[in-house]
Amino acid sequence: MKKLSALSGIAVLCLLAGACSDPEVSKLRMLERGEALAAEGKHAEAIIQYRNALRIDARYGEARFALAKAFMETDRPREGVREYMRAAELLPERADVQLNAANLFLQAREFDRAKQAAESAVKSEPGNVEAQIALANSMAGLKDLPGAMAEIEEAIQLAPEDSRPYERLGAFRMAEGDRAKAQAAYLKAVEVAPDAVDPRVALGYFYWSGGNNTMAEAEFKRAIEIEPAHPLANRLLIAFYASTGRQSEMEAPLLRLADAQDPDAILAVADQYARTNRADQARPLYERLLENKARRGVATGRLARVEYAQGRREDAHARLDGSLKEQAEQTDLLNLKSAFLLTEQRFQESHDFAQRAVSTAPESASAHYALGLTQMALRQPEAAAQSFRETLRLNPRAAAADIQLSRLSLASGDATQAVRYAEAARQTQPQNPDARLALATALLRQGQVGRAEAEAKALRSDFPDTAAVHALQGSVALARSNNAAATAGFQRALAIDPANLQALGGLLTVDARGKRFVDGRARLDRALTAQPANASLRVMAAQFELAADDAAAAERHLKAAVEADPGALPAYSALAQLYGRQNRLDEARGEYEKLVAKQPDAHGARTMIGIIYEAQKRPEDARRVYEQVVEASARVPVAANNLAWRYAETGQNLDKALELAQSAKRQMPDSAEVDDTLGWVYVKKNMPELAVTSLESAVKRAPENAPMLYRLGVAYDMAGRRGDAVKSLERAVASPQPFPEAEEARRMLAALKAR
Repeated sequence: MKKLSALSGIAVLCLLAGACSDPEVSKLRMLERGEALAAEGKHAEAIIQYRNALRIDARYGEARFALAKAFMETDRPREGVREYMRAAELLPERADVQLNAANLFLQAREFDRAKQAAESAVKSEPGNVEAQIALANSMAGLKDLPGAMAEIEEAIQLAPEDSRPYERLGAFRMAEGDRAKAQAAYLKAVEVAPDAVDPRVALGYFYWSGGNNTMAEAEFKRAIEIEPAHPLANRLLIAFYASTGRQSEMEAPLLRLADAQDPDAILAVADQYARTNRADQARPLYERLLENKARRGVATGRLARVEYAQGRREDAHARLDGSLKEQAEQTDLLNLKSAFLLTEQRFQESHDFAQRAVSTAPESASAHYALGLTQMALRQPEAAAQSFRETLRLNPRAAAADIQLSRLSLASGDATQAVRYAEAARQTQPQNPDARLALATALLRQGQVGRAEAEAKALRSDFPDTAAVHALQGSVALARSNNAAATAGFQRALAIDPANLQALGGLLTVDARGKRFVDGRARLDRALTAQPANASLRVMAAQFELAADDAAAAERHLKAAVEADPGALPAYSALAQLYGRQNRLDEARGEYEKLVAKQPDAHGARTMIGIIYEAQKRPEDARRVYEQVVEASARVPVAANNLAWRYAETGQNLDKALELAQSAKRQMPDSAEVDDTLGWVYVKKNMPELAVTSLESAVKRAPENAPMLYRLGVAYDMAGRRGDAVKSLERAVASPQPFPEAEEARRMLAALKAR
């Protein structure tokens, strides 16, 4: 009986509570609690209530919409946008929800979806001017200007005293190229709402875009008189002053925004102070931003930069470490930590932080770029190139990545590719001095001296106190064989920067040309006294001694380079080449093997090992090495070509040989050796017409090459062109150049003539 009484009591309580098990009632109450908390500014607590409602009904659109707004209030925009989109799917009849979605789609440049949402909003509220404007904006984004105009004109009819449709009409007239009608629309917007800020801002921007700076400034200032802390008006005035070179006048609008507690403005003011060597004024502003959760990471990074620039490296590292300990996945701070370590030449640690940044944010272009810089420092050129290419995939306008790829291409000997990357960088940032310098350097290396000279002159005019520019000018003069001008350029570069190796190398080249080896050695002695452990300088000294015909001195410098920097790959390469010239092939191969051990992706060095094996009559060892290179990278055409040749010579893997030869041809389209290999593979595959085409191209590029003439004769014979075969073989056997197939060429020629 007591049990029955207790159950009855619970039932009564449930009835009094309005049916405690009714999910519709429960979710509504949770929504109401959340909205009450949000009204008190307790958005984090409100989020809990909204989520509880959604656990009951995941398709509760009102809770989704409220949750989206709460996320936005708590600086969680990514989650907020996601919930706004879900709400729009669930509440197709709510004009405010659809309008919000339309504006978000417009920001994301998803104009089709923006149009659909705006049309739903207009359908739900035919008199909603904002919805009409959103629909017009989406149609303009879809390049339907007539449709956009029609929607705006309807918005004007709905609300003739509203300035906003006139502003959009002005923008659409601008898009049509009709500035007169655009100006009329903007002036009408100001006339309709003379005390509104937005119409004046729009009119000011119109004047600015047309070069009427006086009228533009007047409108921006009038807008600020109406509303002194208006964010857009102040930001445009700041940008206007910056573009017209009036840096000192930027501070007033910046301070207005900072006083209004605009976090972005506070950051901009602090950055302005930091840029103008006023770190003491920047610091308290950055510290204010530490209290703003959304800006805390940025402020931490800026403070660390200030400390690092002031020489307080330990404080800067400690600040970053503390923030990363609290929240490890802060990509910008990981990148900054990597940059600090890179500056300190702590390359592996720098790489590890950059790798963490990429793992944290695989779609971050800046993280991949930072990783590429560390890979360059670690002498991993292929990995660095891949990181920079990924940077460009994520951000095609990342000129810095193009510049680095241009430098890497030059280092690998590919001047054509270097020019392409440098041109892309300059197209993105026409005034970027690094892009311009990279382009001029690549053009010079490619042999386009005239274009390089024009670029160098323009750079010298714009940057007269930059050592690299004067060194470039000297290199251009050197290419023109103008030793006097070259010397002047290099000396000016060294006066600005005594450690500039390009300029020193240029002067040494001038000395070597003039057989002034005593003068050159004196320069080297001074430089080596200042930098005895500089491996690059030691390699340069070795090159000079080789020009002076002192191989022993060159060898000493190269060994010193390796001792100073065991990872100095150019020193190993130069030492191997020196031994090769002296027919010390085992020692040469040993140096290349050391280089490969230190840099496994040094495919050029590994290819040289294969070439040395061939010179030592060890074809199977050569084949094995080439196979290793080709397996590791498809971008080593010499190895691909040589392996194709080995396969063709033995008659093995002819399909693979053809694939390799064609790959080499794509990468080295102007190489006689590659044409020769490709043609010989076609011969081995009994494809005479294709063989003739490739071998004719080879002989055209190397008309005195006896082995190529012999192989062309074989191809002609296979194609049934006896007369051409005889002529080609006659030229081959008449050549003074000895070649292994000479006896076979004579035998074949005699047989053809006897037919």
